[in-house]
This record gives sequence, structure tokens and C-alpha cells, in this order.
Amino acid sequence: MQKMQPKISVITVTYNCAALVERTMQNVLRQTYPNLEYIVIDGGSTDGTAGIIARYADRLAYTISEPDRGIYHAMNKGAHAATGDWLLFRNAGDYFFNDNAVADVFTWYKDKGEDVIVGGTRCFTQDAYYDKPATEPIGNVWKDANLSHPSAFIRRSAMLANPYPENLKIASDYYFFQKLLLNGGTYTVYPGFVSLFECEEGVSNSSLLLAWQERLQILRCLGAPDEEIRIARAKVYRLQISDTIASWLGGFPFFTRLTRKRKFKGWTKQAAEITLKTI
Repeated sequence: MQKMQPKISVITVTYNCAALVERTMQNVLRQTYPNLEYIVIDGGSTDGTAGIIARYADRLAYTISEPDRGIYHAMNKGAHAATGDWLLFRNAGDYFFNDNAVADVFTWYKDKGEDVIVGGTRCFTQDAYYDKPATEPIGNVWKDANLSHPSAFIRRSAMLANPYPENLKIASDYYFFQKLLLNGGTYTVYPGFVSLFECEEGVSNSSLLLAWQERLQILRCLGAPDEEIRIARAKVYRLQISDTIASWLGGFPFFTRLTRKRKFKGWTKQAAEITLKTI
């Protein structure tokens, strides 16, 4: 008798993303993996997003459109609505790497009880992309928690036991991974790519500053060593200076154009429509 494939719950949380949500939903619904349920949590959009979601209602395991307390509250709602063995969050504007991404992961995966399976992520902007392969644990629990959320399959039992803190705005996923590893949780690294992640806004100075401010808060809360706190505090300080300079010079067109050009390790200049041509 053929072994039953694990059930995968893909969860999209969205709010006023009418320009992006349909393409993301179509990308999820094209996945070839047979035992997959799709859940969409809308925060009470007023821009037509709810109507787009409604067109696909017969293909969704669960959907709701109502006000929430932010992205992590919506994610927690999605996790509670899910019935799969594994969860993956696929938000509006982000995509699976190809139509076989989920099937490829679970053809490769041999279950040894890990809490997370994480793969590589291709981050893209309007004019470039860079590839971020998942990396094996190095044995430093404070650094190993830097997992790529868009490419992480999380065992549902682990998620329900440790929901995202809803008081954080941008780094609750880091808190989840950090606390999980501190409590003896484990992950395995899938050698391929899982996701395409839009990072135009995510790499802005203000977003990076908030992310590192929250990361510093998390490290203190979880009792990180002084050296990890010092590194995070220094990063926050540098970003505060950078953010201040950017606000001073933001009115100059040349500077604005310059700051839009992001240089990443492995950076490749390519228009987004080409990066996403198979999506």
C-alpha cells in the first residue's frame, strides 16, 4: 500500500492587495502536489481584494474577510484554520518558485521529526534579483534562527504550540524560529529553491531599522548572550544614522534613484517581468 503523502496547508494573508493577490493565488493553485489545502485570510480589504478571493472560493479550504490586528494575528488565524501536517505562508506578491515546488520538497523529504523544512529563496525587485540558498545549522542557536520565512514549511503542531507574537510588526517569524530552536526544535535544509519573494519594500532603510529594533528586543527577551545583543545594538545604531541621512537627502532626485539600486551578494540585474515570466 502506498504511503499517504503529508497534507500541506498553504496560507495567504492579505489586506488591500488587489493588484497582487490574484497572481499569487493562481500560482498556489497550480501546485502539482496532490494533498494540499489553500487558506486565504483577508483583513477586511476595501479595494476589491475580497471580490477577487471570492472568485476562487470553490478551490479554497477556508477563507474569511474581516478586520484583524495585523499580519501576525492573521497568520495565527490561518494556522488555527489549517488542517495540514505542515504550514507554509505565501503572502500576496510572493510566489512558489515553480509549479512543482511543493511536490519536489516532499518527494525529497524523509521525515525524521524535524519542526521546519527550509529551502532557498529568490528575492526580487523591479530590476534585479538575488538568490539566497538555505544554509545548514552552524551550531549557534542565535544565528541558526535566520530562516527564510517564505520558504519554510513549519510543522503545524510546532506552530500551534508557539504562535507568532502579535505585538511585533515585522520580526515575529524570527521570534518563532529563535524560540523553537532554543526549546530543542530542529530544522532540515532542502537544497533547492522554494519561493520568489518580493523585497523592494523589505530592503528599505526604515523596514530594516524596524526589523533590527524588534530583533534586538527579541534577543533581550530570550536571554541572548551579551555579544549577540551588542552586535544587534550596533546594527540598530548604524541603521538609525543611515535612516536619518536618507531622510535629509531624500528630496534630491539623484539620491532617491541611487538608494533604489540594491546591491546583494549574487545580485543579477533583470527586470521583474522576466524573473516572474513563468509564474
